[in-house]
This record gives sequence, C-alpha cells and structure tokens, in this order.
Amino acid sequence: MVKISYGIILLLLCTSQALAEGHTSPWYTDLSVYAITDDNINRAEAKWDQESDSILGVSADASYTRELSVNKSLVYSAGLAHESYEEWTGLSSTVLNTKVEYRFRTRGSFTAPIYSLFISLEGRDYKSELRDGNQVVAGLSVFKRLTDKVVFTGGVDVKERDADADVFDITNQRVYAVFDYSFGASHSLYLQYQFLDGDIVSSSRPTQRINAARPYWKAWQQDDAFSTRESLGTGLGYQSVDRFAYRFDAETNIVSIGYSLPVGHNKTLQLTFDDYDSEAQGDINYQGERARIDLLFRF
Repeated sequence: MVKISYGIILLLLCTSQALAEGHTSPWYTDLSVYAITDDNINRAEAKWDQESDSILGVSADASYTRELSVNKSLVYSAGLAHESYEEWTGLSSTVLNTKVEYRFRTRGSFTAPIYSLFISLEGRDYKSELRDGNQVVAGLSVFKRLTDKVVFTGGVDVKERDADADVFDITNQRVYAVFDYSFGASHSLYLQYQFLDGDIVSSSRPTQRINAARPYWKAWQQDDAFSTRESLGTGLGYQSVDRFAYRFDAETNIVSIGYSLPVGHNKTLQLTFDDYDSEAQGDINYQGERARIDLLFRF
C-alpha cells in the first residue's frame, strides 16, 4: 500500500515551488473543492435496494512539464484527494496518485493534434478495509482543436486494480470522447461519452435474480460498507441488513454534460451531470445519476 504521508510531503513541495515561481514556471498546481450526489451509490439493480448519498471532497494536484523539443514534452504529476461520505462512511477514502505522461505532436500548427501516452499509479485507503488497494492505469489520448471554439479530446485506457478483497480486484478497458465548446469570457459547455468493458461491482441484498446469476459471479463477499441495521419502527427494534458485493463482467455506458464558468482570478466553477448504466452477464443491470459541483483554483 502506498504511504499517504509521502504523497502529502511531495505535494506540499510541488505546491510551494509552483507558488514561488509563478505562471512562467513549468510547475502548475490545481486545488479543487467539490460536492457530489449519487442516487445509486451501491450500484444495486433493484430500485428498493438502491442507496443515495452526498459526498464532499477536496483534491490537490501538482505537475511539472519538461520540454524535450518544440513538439515533445514529459509531464510528471502527483495528486492527493480525500472524499467524505455523509451516510455510507465506509466509502470515505484518501487517494494518492502519481502520473507520467509523454506528449507529442507532428507539427506546430494551431489545429495540430496533441497525442499523449501515459501511465498512472494510485493508492487508495478506505474506511472499508476490503476496498484498500492500488491501481494502475495506462492509455493513449488525443487533443485536437476543431475550430477556435470547439475542442475534441478522446482516448483509450486500461485499468487494473488490486484490492485487499478479491471482489474489488477490477480490470477494465475504457474508450471516451469529449467535445468542448467555448463561448463568452472563458465559459464552456462540454459533452462526454464513456464506454467501459470489464469488471463492475454491485453491492446488494441477495435477491432471487442475484442468486440466479450465480454462474456469472467472478467473486463475492459480504460488503462491510453496506451491511448495517435498519429500524423496524418505533419500539419494534432493528433488523440486520446484509449486503454482498458481487463482481461481474459488464458493459457500462456513461454520458456526461457539463458547464464551466470563471468566478474570479484563477478560479472556475464547474457543474457536471452524469447518467450511467451497466449491463452485466447474468442479466444483472443497474442505472443511476450523479451530479457534481467543483470550485477549481489554479496556481
């Protein structure tokens, strides 16, 4: 497990360097404070079994760009983030990530595409001990200005996660495309589509449909984050609610729309809405919606 304290030290050093050298420096630092609402936080199929929650988070990222030539560069970055869940506190986590990225383009024109090859390493520490682990992501992306107002970003990547519990060991492949339209004084609208092929984890009560899909379970275990007690009513006591995490092969579609606007010097407000659905082997499917608001500071 990556030690989070090392990440804090590294990030503070990067941030101090960026602030000291200013905008002409190859150092850049982003700080984001955000809130999320999700109406199916446990990714359950049955509506009556779905749980919603609100999340507060803060993240800080620092990057250093090393220019190799006019059209080539290496970018080193590190980040630290913490998310706190209001109700399902076992999902609260601290995340440390590092990334190395090679950027290049074949010519220097305004509309020339910029390609990126990258690999990132991530360590996650949850209140739910089952989810603790490390993650590796590698991929290729392209950034291209279609006009002076429209930008396209797309790419493919592969993710592999190694968690303390087998059920949360996840491997999947992702393809995504983003169109960003700028207007006014630094305002922008963007539309994103993501397709993921690979593992998903659904935490639910053992319903008849879940049990019928047993041949398609890749792993399963009682979920310490979603097993709890619920009230039977005034004076009637409580009953135990045991949810299990099930890992399936699935195809997932995520459609996002967002809007960003400047709110002051080096500050941006960003609003995002996601609609997601997964179709797993064994005819186990889930859907949900997520809304997010970010206040982003750039140094």
